Amino acid sequence: PHLFKARERAPADESIWWMLRASLLRLGRHEDALADFLRFEPYPARAARRMGGVQREERAVAAALSYPYARGDSELVAEAVGHMQYHDVSRESLLELYRTYDRVVRAELEAAGDALPLAPMTPRKIANDDRRIRIGYLSADFRQHVMGEILAPVLALHDRSRFEIRLYSIAPAANEDALTERLRVAADDFVCLSDDDDPAAARKIAADDLDLLVELMAHSAYSRPGIMARKPARVVATHLGSHGALGLASVDYKITDAVADVPENAAFQLEALLPLSVCVLPLRAFREPIARTSRAELGIAPDAIVCATFVAAQKLSPRCLALWREFLAAVPKAMLLFSPQRDDDRTALGRRLEGFGIAASRVHFIAYEMQSLHDRYALADLALDTLPYSGGDTTVAALSAGVPVATRIGSRHAERMSASILVHAGLNALVADSDQRYVELAIRLATDCAFRSAQRDAIRLALARSALTDPAVYAHALETAYIRALTEKHLQPF
Repeated sequence: PHLFKARERAPADESIWWMLRASLLRLGRHEDALADFLRFEPYPARAARRMGGVQREERAVAAALSYPYARGDSELVAEAVGHMQYHDVSRESLLELYRTYDRVVRAELEAAGDALPLAPMTPRKIANDDRRIRIGYLSADFRQHVMGEILAPVLALHDRSRFEIRLYSIAPAANEDALTERLRVAADDFVCLSDDDDPAAARKIAADDLDLLVELMAHSAYSRPGIMARKPARVVATHLGSHGALGLASVDYKITDAVADVPENAAFQLEALLPLSVCVLPLRAFREPIARTSRAELGIAPDAIVCATFVAAQKLSPRCLALWREFLAAVPKAMLLFSPQRDDDRTALGRRLEGFGIAASRVHFIAYEMQSLHDRYALADLALDTLPYSGGDTTVAALSAGVPVATRIGSRHAERMSASILVHAGLNALVADSDQRYVELAIRLATDCAFRSAQRDAIRLALARSALTDPAVYAHALETAYIRALTEKHLQPF
C-alpha cells in the first residue's frame, strides 16, 4: 500500500514505478503490473525497456537488445537477459546481450571499489583429516517449490564421505517450510543470507572457503546474480533455475547435457559448458494420475482431444500460438487445457490466445490445486510444448503421468530442454526438428490412436528404468562433473 500511495503522489517518478512493478510481478499480479505500466507509459521513455512480463514485451525486444546500457543499468540488462529466452532471438544477439550485461556489472563493481574475485584462485589446502570437496548451493527455493523438490532427494544422496555440502538461502526465513527442514538436515550447514546485501552475502560465502559454488536461480524471480558476480568461490557454476546462461564472466560453467547444449553453443555464452552424463533435469517415475474432475464438469466433450498446456502466458510466443492455431484448424476436436494459478493469469491467457486468433471455444481451464497437480493429466490425451522456451518440469510432469509431449527442438538451450528430456528417455519420436514437423507430430498424436497409445506405452517403459529416475544416479553425475570442473581449473583441494 505504501508504494501505491507513493505512485499517486509522484506519478512520474521512475524509481517508485520500478519498485512497485517488481513487487507486483514477484507476487504474480501481472494484470496489476500491466495496468500500472499503462498508467505510467506517458512518462519517461526508459520505461519502455522495462516491459518484461507484461503484454507489450514483444514490441520492446528490438529496443531492449539495441539500447546502449551503461553503469547503473545492471538490473535492466539482467531482466532483458532473462526475458529474451522467451523470444525468437538469435544466439548471436543473446551473446551480445550477455557481454553487455557482464560489462555493465563489472563497471558497477569497479565504481563501488569491490576487489574481485573474493575467493582465492589457488587450490584449497586441507588443514585436517576432512579431505572432502566443499560444495555450496545458492538458492531462494530451498522450500516447497519445483527446485526444492528436485534438490531434496539429490542432496540427501550426495556421497558425504567425499563431499561436504553447504546450502546458502537467499529467501526470507518466513518462506521456510517442512521441505526446508529436510534440506537443512541433509546439508553440513545451512546459511540464511536474506538479510545481507550482495557484497555482504558474497563475503560470507567466500569466508567458507568453498571449492565450488552452484547457483540455482539464473535470472528467475528473487535471483541475486550480484553475489555470483563477486566470485565467492574458486569455481562457480550456474544450474537450472531458468533456461539459458547467467551471462557473467565470473561464472565458470553452465551445467547442461549433450542434448540440451551441442558443443557449438559454448561459443554463444560466457560460461563454459559442463555437460552431465545424464539429462540435465531429473526425471520422475511414472504414477497413474487419478481423475478428480470429469470432462463433463469442465464442459469438455467426451470425444474431444485434450491437449495439456499447463503454462503461463509468458511462454506463449507469437510463433508458438501460430503453430497451435494451425494444429487446431487441422484437428476440429482438439482443445487446449490450461491451469492458471490465479484469476489474473487466466485473464492474461485468454487475452493472449484471443489476440492470436484462438477461439475461446477451443480453450478450457482446470483449477490449479497444489495437492492434485499431477492428477490434472488424467484428462489429457497429449501435451503441447511451447517454443522457443520449451518445457522443463512441465515436460517431466506430463511424462510422469504417462502423457506424450510434442516438442520442437531448436538451437538454443531454452529451445532444447524438452528435447533433452525426451531423447534421454528414448522418446525421439516425440521430437520435431522444424515448425511444420512439429504441427504434423501434434496432428498425428491427436488423430492416430495407435501411435498415441504406443507413445504412452513407451513412456511407462522408459520411466521404469531406474537410471532415468534414480536421484542417486543424478547425484553421482553432478559429483563427477564437479570433479571434472575442479580438475580443468587445477583447483582440486590437496
